[in-house]
Parts: sequence; structure tokens; C-alpha cells
Amino acid sequence: MGNQRIWEYKKVETSGSFFGAEKDDLNRYGKEGWELVTVVYEKGSEGLVKLYFKREKK
Repeated sequence: MGNQRIWEYKKVETSGSFFGAEKDDLNRYGKEGWELVTVVYEKGSEGLVKLYFKREKK
């Protein structure tokens, strides 16, 4: 178990298209070591989008 990776997670909620103004935010998360692992579109929530990230805990 000495080589087991430990992960930390981040959830970001946004609305509408997240590849517009939030593109800079996504690039910043990447530079901080966060990897986007899934995107969840909420039905009936006026375009709510949940982005889930992970990175290796240091």
C-alpha cells in the first residue's frame, strides 16, 4: 500500500455553456493539477452544469 495514490476532488457548478467565459477557469484548474473527470447536466435546473475534477493529493 506504500504506492497507493490518494485523490482529492472538486465540484464546480455553473450554468449554460461552460466553454465560453469559463474556459480561462478550466485552463487555470488544469495548471493547478486538476483533471476534469465528468460533466453532469441537470435536467430541469435551467442549464445547471456540474463539473467534477480530481488531482493527486500532495
